[in-house]
Amino acid sequence: MIASFLSMKYIDVAKAAVIPGMLFMTGVSIAIIVYAKRHRLAKLNEVVDKQIIFRTLPAFLVSFAVVCWMLVNLYSPSSAGLTGCVVALVLSMFQGKWRPTGSQLGLALEEGLEMMAVLGLLLIAIGPLGQAFLTTGVSNRLGIWLSGTLPDSQLLLLIGAAVLSIILGMGLPTPVAYLVVALSIVPLLQSAGVKPLLAHYFVFYFAVYSALTPPVAVAVLAAAKIAGARYMETAKESMKLAASTFIIPFAFVYRPQLLDFPNVGWNVVPPLVEVLLIQWTSSIALFGHFRRELHPMESALFGAATLVGYWAMVHESINTTYVFLGAVGLAMSVVLIRRPGPKPLPS
Repeated sequence: MIASFLSMKYIDVAKAAVIPGMLFMTGVSIAIIVYAKRHRLAKLNEVVDKQIIFRTLPAFLVSFAVVCWMLVNLYSPSSAGLTGCVVALVLSMFQGKWRPTGSQLGLALEEGLEMMAVLGLLLIAIGPLGQAFLTTGVSNRLGIWLSGTLPDSQLLLLIGAAVLSIILGMGLPTPVAYLVVALSIVPLLQSAGVKPLLAHYFVFYFAVYSALTPPVAVAVLAAAKIAGARYMETAKESMKLAASTFIIPFAFVYRPQLLDFPNVGWNVVPPLVEVLLIQWTSSIALFGHFRRELHPMESALFGAATLVGYWAMVHESINTTYVFLGAVGLAMSVVLIRRPGPKPLPS
């Protein structure tokens, strides 16, 4: 859909998302590691069945490589996906005792057809929805309202666009959520000087994040049901885990070299380091653990360092980066110097 909006090749849009996608995974992983240390979660000691991995991995890796090769060579996404399915199916026949049975293949086909039917209905619904936004002028009015409400500042405009994207995306499937915010907010961001691809990725990111934010939070509802946990408690923890990734859309707007994959240079290293540090300090502040359980004031220090990191990210001067590094060093030094005894975890 982004490729269609911008008249770009699908593979070019996909390649631009590689570094932000990796940063999203690192941010969530950092948060999980800090959470695990804070709550002293035991390490897994399950025995790994290397044989089943060795026999089943080719069906995934080879088909994945085929799909990537076809996309890079400008085959259509549908052709690449269908070819990848065929390759995976053929290779699965050579998995020995782990070869799928007829009933398993039938079940997989049934699930795939159900998923295609749902996606088809979504695509059918997207057209009238988009036309309704254009015909009624809702998209333009929302943008005008936002630009008239906020001061003339690109950063404040981005923050307002992020909040509005979360609100508009509540309860909607990913394609529909993106379409709504793209029609409503992207023109406003472009008028503020944000490049088209950056604007589309920015609103897409926060529209999808609405799956974690109450009062709708569809993903949280599913997770709470699976875990047998309370809805609001699950939403709170999910937002804390994902908060470490909030910096990513702001980072690629102010550091567009993060979307230059695979044509990256050394200029991509400083923003990568900044983002990773911000993700770390954010997780430390939210979960209250750095080498030990932190006092609330110590967590607040890391929270302040995170805000300094955001400030440094939206300024081009290298001096702001040095200030951020100094703030992180100060917060860590306070914790390392002050060593209270361990406190028991709350029951």
